[in-house]
Order: sequence, then structure tokens, then C-alpha cells
Amino acid sequence: MVTYSDISGLSGGADSKAQVVSAIQEACIHVGFFYVKNHGIDETSIASTVNAARRFYELPMEEKMKLDYHNTTYFRGYYPITKKKYFHESFELGPEVNVPSNSSLSGPNLWPSEHVIQGFREPLLKYYQEAVELGMKLLSAFALALNLPEDYFVDKVQTVPATMRITHYPPQAKETNKGAPGLGEHTDFQLFTILWQDDKGGLQALNPSGEWIDAVPIPGTLVIK
Repeated sequence: MVTYSDISGLSGGADSKAQVVSAIQEACIHVGFFYVKNHGIDETSIASTVNAARRFYELPMEEKMKLDYHNTTYFRGYYPITKKKYFHESFELGPEVNVPSNSSLSGPNLWPSEHVIQGFREPLLKYYQEAVELGMKLLSAFALALNLPEDYFVDKVQTVPATMRITHYPPQAKETNKGAPGLGEHTDFQLFTILWQDDKGGLQALNPSGEWIDAVPIPGTLVIK
């Protein structure tokens, strides 16, 4: 059974926090993912980010390729469709860094010019920051679920920044791409993922029993996996 956690309780008293932590613990052990509601990311922020993403993917390929991630050494920018295995394109960003960092995962984001697409940067950075704040709340809950101090993970995530990826799964014809999946079976390499999905669905998670469970879109929630 998939857990739906109202994580506003993490900001409440000891009893409400303990209830949320217990629900998250059960979900992580028995399912592997869960939904969160009242997560603190405003719906207008999500809508603005989705709108910006859609406008970006409508740009000519020539403009998108100016942001090719190969132009960096720290995994930022545009990832085009390769048609080799999975059929999607994406754009990745992290915290704004004005100068290259010593970390292989940190560096300046690649942004399209304002004259190419106006108002693209601001909504993405706003959502990114809100998602990072949510992530820190969840890290505290994970620590408590493991019977560790609430701030146990805080100093362990300071040197490796969170990244954000907006992914586009274009319509495809089986005869032109042999029905390649938008994204196939995989394991995320991050500590954990905060995922917003549209109403198209298609997301699944493999539980400890080896069963694939549909993570159907639910308005007002995010998937944590």
C-alpha cells in the first residue's frame, strides 16, 4: 500500500512529527516510495516552472544545443534525445554558482538568453530552492526514522549540491522509434528524488516483493523515491 504523508506534521509538536516519521519509515521499508502533500512548494511555483519548461522545449534545436551539457564538466545544461535507448530530452541545473567550483558537481548553470526565451531562469531557480528546503525537511525525517539525531545528515550534504532536471517525453510513433520507452527500468543514483509529474502518468516503482506499483499522478502531491 502506498503511503500519503501530510508532512506539515514535521513542523508540529513531537507527537505529530513522530506520526509522520513513522509513516515515512514504513513506506521506505515496505514500498520504496511515497507521496507527500502539504509539502511547502506553492502550486503557482510549480505551474510557472512547468510553463517555463514547455516553452523551453518548444525552442528550435539549434537554440537548445547552445546549452549542450558537453560544454561543461559538471553536468549542467541540455541533454538531447539520443534515440539509442530512451526517448526523452532534459535540462539540468543546480545552485547558482558564478565561478567554477573545485567540486566536479558544481559550476555555473547554462541559461538561454533572455531574448531567446524570457522569464525562464527565475521560476526554475525558485522551484529549485523550494525543493531543496523540502529535501532538508525530509532528511531530518529520514534521520529520525533511523534513530539518529535530527540533524545527522545536514553536514553530509553541504559539499554536493542538489540538482534539478526538467524532462520532456515527446510523443513518438512506434514505426519511427521502435517504441523506445521514455525512460526504462533504472535506479536513481541520488540520495533521493523529489518528483513532480503531470497527469499523463506512467511512473512505476519496484517494491521489495518484486512487484511493480503504479505511482499514479495525484494533484497536490509530490513523489519521493
